[in-house]
Amino acid sequence: LIRQSTSPGGAGSAVDPAIHLTRLGRTVGGWWHGETVNPVATRSNAILKAQIRGAVDQSKDRAAAREAAAALIRSQHGVITRGQALACGIDQNVVDRRVRSGGSWQRLLPGVYLAVTGTPTQDQLDTAALLYAGPGSTLTGVAALRRHGMRAPHSKTVDVLVPATRQRKSAGYVAIRLTTRLPEQVCYLGPVQFALPARAVADSAR
Repeated sequence: LIRQSTSPGGAGSAVDPAIHLTRLGRTVGGWWHGETVNPVATRSNAILKAQIRGAVDQSKDRAAAREAAAALIRSQHGVITRGQALACGIDQNVVDRRVRSGGSWQRLLPGVYLAVTGTPTQDQLDTAALLYAGPGSTLTGVAALRRHGMRAPHSKTVDVLVPATRQRKSAGYVAIRLTTRLPEQVCYLGPVQFALPARAVADSAR
């Protein structure tokens, strides 16, 4: 409610609505008693409070994203895909910064990263190969035989069976084997899925 204050002498001074708003008060002895509010200051305070709340929420979101990503990385021998990192809530700029030269992550395969520095272990390489190949993929050949503790020729290549319907090409140390005959039974060791010895031997001979 915008009002005009009246002095005892009858001279009036208009209240500039751009500067002051007068809340409803009460009249005592002809004088108007109300509370003046600066709308600019009120709006600034509201904006500041909203910014603080937003900053707190963003901080909580970032912490939750870090925790989710850390838990996933631990379950995957220190390996994570770009898609997984983004799904956890990590900003793509943060991911790019981490995999940049001198960053805390290193690229093992397209879109697959090791979240530590140093030389990757065989577990990390095998896990990265399966993450690159996608869901339902299975280690075979020498990589699977090695997991069964069987003697096999030394090879840096990791053979992975992938459904024939999936468009995935070999990359780096990973040899993709598209097949319509995925093994009905497989073995697991942590996040790594690998073929039984008979299938692994057969695939290594091809």
